[in-house]
Amino acid sequence: MRRTAPLHLLKLVLVILTGTLARASDLTVVLTGNTADLKNADDLFPIIEQHFRASKDTVVWVLNGDVFPESYSDQQIVAWNAKDNQMLDDFLGLYIILNQGDRDWDHSGKKGLKKIRSLEKLLAESAHPRFEVFLRQGCPGPWTISFPTLQIVVINSQWWNHPFEKPIPSSDVCTIADTGNFIEELEGILDEVNNKNVLILSHFPLKSLGNYGGRFAASSYLFPPLVGNALVAFHQHVGTSKDITNAQFDVFRQRLSNVLHDYSSLIFASGHEQN
Repeated sequence: MRRTAPLHLLKLVLVILTGTLARASDLTVVLTGNTADLKNADDLFPIIEQHFRASKDTVVWVLNGDVFPESYSDQQIVAWNAKDNQMLDDFLGLYIILNQGDRDWDHSGKKGLKKIRSLEKLLAESAHPRFEVFLRQGCPGPWTISFPTLQIVVINSQWWNHPFEKPIPSSDVCTIADTGNFIEELEGILDEVNNKNVLILSHFPLKSLGNYGGRFAASSYLFPPLVGNALVAFHQHVGTSKDITNAQFDVFRQRLSNVLHDYSSLIFASGHEQN
């Protein structure tokens, strides 16, 4: 059953990095991505606190992949998590959601699965009930979180984008580890939502107007001579693991786009793009 309910989220505004803020009557959602670009991941905490103090709503803060700077040690991540937990204890209406991105998977490298599972283990050492960590052994999802006016669906887009080891059906690590079952589960979730908006979280976008989406300034086609045009064409039609068009991700991207076109009252929120 497809839904035709009107969209009730009232506004979207730029907040931080690749962040936007969506506000309903009693719920504020702040979307941030690529916080790994911060020199100090702790710099995020006073920003969250400022937004929470300025709002009387419940605040859901989303870290939508590529979370920690590459320079961060295990000890720094554990210390970050302790500060995160203290902030959640101080602000009872605050929820934090963490999703995974390609940099969390070692830049789509061979050690990606090992790195994401190590990160999950570190964050699980001191878990907080309002800090939802969607690393889940590197499985694709989908996972859900429900609020009175909003259903959040979390997707691990890196599972499709990753070119090396990842959970597969025969490993029995994930309840779902193939595209067909994933799409069926997602459609079931969306069909069952009544009288709510839906927010889908995915680090990788389905489309992008930036460089990762194959959009470049005119000068990129010209310089360096001859090579510039070839490089742009490569990113537009072949791509690397960072590009939206690439052999690993493209089939799923198109299939998911077709599914989502059947639903309304839905926002698809991503990170990744830096241009």
